[in-house]
Amino acid sequence: MREVRASAPGKVNLTLRVGAPTPDGYHPLVTVFEALNLRETVTVRTSKTPGVRVETIAYLPDGSVDEATTRAMADLDPQTHLAVRAARVLQRLAAAGPWASTAAGLSIRVDKRVPVAGGMAGGSADAAAALVACNELWELGLGDEQLQAIGRSLGADVPACLAGWLWANRFVHEQPQGEGAAGHASTAGSLNAADREASSPADAVAATRYADADDTDGSADQTRHAQMPSPLMAFMPIVLHIALICIGSVAAFPSRPLGSGLLFTAAAFLGKPLCALLIGFLFSLLLIRGEDRTERISALITQGLVLAAPILLITGAGGAFGAVIKETPVGSYLGHTLSSLGLGVFMPFVVAAALKTAQGSSTVSLVTTSTLVAPLMVSIGLDSEMGRLLCVMAIGAGAMTVSHANDSYFWVVTQFSRMSVAQALRAQTAATAVQGIVAILFIWLLSLVVL
Repeated sequence: MREVRASAPGKVNLTLRVGAPTPDGYHPLVTVFEALNLRETVTVRTSKTPGVRVETIAYLPDGSVDEATTRAMADLDPQTHLAVRAARVLQRLAAAGPWASTAAGLSIRVDKRVPVAGGMAGGSADAAAALVACNELWELGLGDEQLQAIGRSLGADVPACLAGWLWANRFVHEQPQGEGAAGHASTAGSLNAADREASSPADAVAATRYADADDTDGSADQTRHAQMPSPLMAFMPIVLHIALICIGSVAAFPSRPLGSGLLFTAAAFLGKPLCALLIGFLFSLLLIRGEDRTERISALITQGLVLAAPILLITGAGGAFGAVIKETPVGSYLGHTLSSLGLGVFMPFVVAAALKTAQGSSTVSLVTTSTLVAPLMVSIGLDSEMGRLLCVMAIGAGAMTVSHANDSYFWVVTQFSRMSVAQALRAQTAATAVQGIVAILFIWLLSLVVL
């Protein structure tokens, strides 16, 4: 069972001015409010029972349980609880991700210290803490802006509770029904530079993911830190396979520094990239601890497969396509045709860029272009020492030009930056096209000077 605790502050209005209602039924208002030193603490825990259940425990200022309010909160419809509504939004996102197996059931506990019905945004603080906790629980990776956008759909005060500092919101359209109503605010959470500078550091009591100073014993935070590995153990899965590959490379030196016996055989075997990466992976499993160790390992492997599968398929397809092109006379025809046009240093660039764009592999583009261009150095005027250097630079510039859907690196960027394909085409593809063109123009200008 996974468990995450978060807390968020309530707020009090310092200034509130409400204007006349607009035709859409909303009221323009100007408000300045400040975070309180009263925090709602929300603990979320995965459950094998489907659905979302909530338990609310209210506390008096002296720290004792408010029995009357606790009973009253237990009688309320759970579906009206803002913490439940916030959790359901992220639950739907988690159901489509690697934590889908644990997203069906959720148990929520709310430790309420903000007075109920006191106009201090206690419900909004519940929602803010629930958003932060569920985002961590299911490792959704939502940023502050995304959480605040979700918070605005739950209530105008939720983004303020998420931020936890002094907010100055101008002309926020608020629904008359009160906190938590649909469409509560359309622009809540916007800050300009002056508003940020006016915020006091003492007011910066933002929602935290784990137990903080307001917790009675800080047990969740202590448990989390106790389970964290040492720096050496944390970096070992990364360093170990690199070290093994380096040892394997040293063993393969012609001088045979490790001899030719058992030590050489072991180093050569363990230094193979696949073996080294497998050993590093197995070692990383030792870092996952806790009662839900098997569940977490399964979820992480599932997540890794989801991210890596498209990359592996595209890489394999690109390599196969590159091998086909290499075996056909297309590349040779392209090289000889371009060499007769007197393009000079642009010729190897165009060939490399064409091959890179066609099959996606920079390595295949480099090797194939080098093979094609080598016998044509005299005809393109690059047979001098400096000419060969410029030719190598031009091939490199072409091999990094236009990374798109058949390039494995394109999918690495797309998957790990969580960009859509359209966004990646505008960013990654356009950026690589610009860098290739800029590089070859620089090489051409350099050729005018040194040749």
